[in-house]
Order: sequence, then structure tokens, then C-alpha cells
Amino acid sequence: MRELSAMIVAMAGWSFVLPALFGPGRADAAPCVFVKLAAAGQEVAARLRCEARDLETGVVPACVADAATRRQLAFAAAETEGGCQTTGDSAAIGDAVDDLVASLRTALLPGGPGSSLCTEGQLRAAARAARRLMQAYARNARQPDAARLNQRIADAQELFTASFTDAVALGSCLSATGDVAAFTLLGQGTARLRGLLEPSCGDGVRAPVEPCDGDDLGSCTGTCTASCTCDMSAACPCWTRTVIDATFPPGYFDQNGRGGATCDSPSGFRGFFSSDTCFLPRLVNPGIDIARAGAVVLGDSSCFLIADLDIDNDGSCDGPPHQTRISAAQSSACIAELEASEVYQTECVAPPPTRTAP
Repeated sequence: MRELSAMIVAMAGWSFVLPALFGPGRADAAPCVFVKLAAAGQEVAARLRCEARDLETGVVPACVADAATRRQLAFAAAETEGGCQTTGDSAAIGDAVDDLVASLRTALLPGGPGSSLCTEGQLRAAARAARRLMQAYARNARQPDAARLNQRIADAQELFTASFTDAVALGSCLSATGDVAAFTLLGQGTARLRGLLEPSCGDGVRAPVEPCDGDDLGSCTGTCTASCTCDMSAACPCWTRTVIDATFPPGYFDQNGRGGATCDSPSGFRGFFSSDTCFLPRLVNPGIDIARAGAVVLGDSSCFLIADLDIDNDGSCDGPPHQTRISAAQSSACIAELEASEVYQTECVAPPPTRTAP
């Protein structure tokens, strides 16, 4: 197996030739994305071989560092040649490689390092499969052919399954993870690397050049459009899930006499509020009792974020709740953020929700 170091035959003034990745006569024609995809595959493979080699003692840091250095050199060479879809992304790819290797380590070595010819064989099978998958993506980037790409992926899985099965036959594996589950992790991890290096709107992977992609929103607090742009007109003006969780930390509704939380009123409220109330006086009538705290969406018209209207806990509201007018699109965004908050999951999803109007 050729290492990335074998590709670098000159470094004067950042002048590189990469025959091992391109093949004879292909260095000038190969696009940057081809180089980066192949280099990322080399790093994943090298990292998994590190795991296999040092199975009993735990991976030697120098092995990891060497794999990272090879990727850094290959990326720098590719960007010097120009024509890259993304630049300055070596560190981000390194993080994605870390995530992929960690997912396989957790699946195949759940108890940590140990002695096992079976697990060593599984890791080496995974290394070869990762390299084949990334090579398939790299070749497809240079010469797109969906049918051929799918065949190469299928071939990679077939070879992986055979090697993985042979390893299991040795016995004493460190986990019961099967070939399908392991290959799924490989597929997800390598697909993410591809999505980062070869941006394609709609693949669900937010590349550096994309504000968002599907459910991968990044810093977008609005809605991700079909063209992978962030539509802030549909953003919730009332809160984000982070704001909600900061306002209502764990145990909030069980403190200061708030009486616990009530969720999702059948009268049209969506959200949660304190079971305890406070009295809000009005000019035209004696007043009403309202929930003293909560985060509530009222239909498609308004939302309320109430930290606590009765700080001194004397039963009288210190003021009226602040109401924010919203559109139907904003209402959907607010509900999505609300339901994703930790407090909503704890108070309204984990236990059976209490459906009592405030």
C-alpha cells in the first residue's frame, strides 16, 4: 500500500507531484477534490491500521500524528495547484476523520484495548473498505458515473463483508458488532467526508461553502431552503433552543413554588408553563390568573417567553407577559426550536405530558 509520503517527490517552493494518487500522466488534469478525497481516505485507513496494530496497548500518538501530517501535506499541495472547491479545510477534515475512527472504535472496542485477532482483522478490513470507498468517491469526482460509483461501493461492501466474516471466524472478538452495522458506520463517515470536500446541496452535509444543508443547519437559525440558503424570514423571533434551556435550567419548575410544568394545552397552546399561577390585574375587570412562567406558542399568531412573573412569590404578577407576533412560518420554527430544547424533552416528552389548560 502506497503512503502519501511516497507522493511527495519535490517540495521546492511548494512544488508537488502526486503520482501515487493521480496515476501516470494524470497529475496536471486531476481536480483538487480528487486529491483531497483520496488523501482523506488514506488518513482513515492509516488511522484504522494504527488501531489494529496497537490493539492491546492503545494507539500510539505518533501514529495518529503521522497520518494527519500526510493529509496536511496532500491538502496543501492540492490547494497550491488551485481549482479547489473548498480551501483551508484540512483541520475540519481531520476532525471528521477523528469522528469516523471514534465511531468504529466504540463499535468494535467497546471495552477499550485488548488482545483479539478477530478485532484486529475487523479493523484492518475496515481500513481497506474506507480506502476503497474514498477512492470510489475520488474517481467519481474526476469522472462522474453514478452507476459505476454504486458498483464500486457495492464491491467495497462485498470485500469488507468477506474479510470481516473471516475475522469473526477466528473467535474471541471484543464486540458483537456485525458487518452490516460496521459498514454502515463506514458509509456514514465516508459520505460525510465526501460531502465536506465535494459540496452538493441536498446531501445533508453542510460544507464550508454552504450556509446550511437539510437538517445540518450550522449557525442558521431560520429555515434551510432547497437551495441550501438560510431563510431568516421563517426564523423564530422568540427564542432558540439554547435560550429556552438557559431560561429554564434543570429543576426550574420544581423550585420557588412554581408547581411543576404543564405541557401542550388542548385550548391551542404549544409548549410548557408552570402549573402555579399569579394574579394579573386589569383596568376593566378584577383581573385573571395566568401561568407565571413558561415558553408557549399560541397558534400561528404569537409566542410568549416568560421567565417568571412572580419573582417574590406572593401570588401577584409583577407585570404582563411579553407577547411577540409571529407568522405561520415563524410559528413552525418556534415549535421546532421548542421541541428540540432539553427542558421540553424532559418535562413534556420523557414523562407522559399533563394536558391541562393554564
